[in-house]
Amino acid sequence: MAEASTASRSLRSAGLRCTMARVCVWQALDAAHEAVSADVLFRMLLARGTHMSIGTVYRVLGLLEERGLVVRQRDAERKAFYRLKQHASDAQIRFT
Repeated sequence: MAEASTASRSLRSAGLRCTMARVCVWQALDAAHEAVSADVLFRMLLARGTHMSIGTVYRVLGLLEERGLVVRQRDAERKAFYRLKQHASDAQIRFT
């Protein structure tokens, strides 16, 4: 449960309540260690047994980006990819 407490601390430090959706999205992004699209993130959540709508995933990502916890980047086709800000400095994203 260390992952959940890390997510909770990050969310609270950004002034957010720790809802199940926010914690689950944060944890999935943390586990990814690379930028992922909202669709891939949605499938990751389903694979973990977390059921939420794709709309909820987009809303949570938007809020986390607004609060500075998530970085959004776009590829050449303008598709959005998301990663935790703490991972954003780990490596540059390369689109192939």
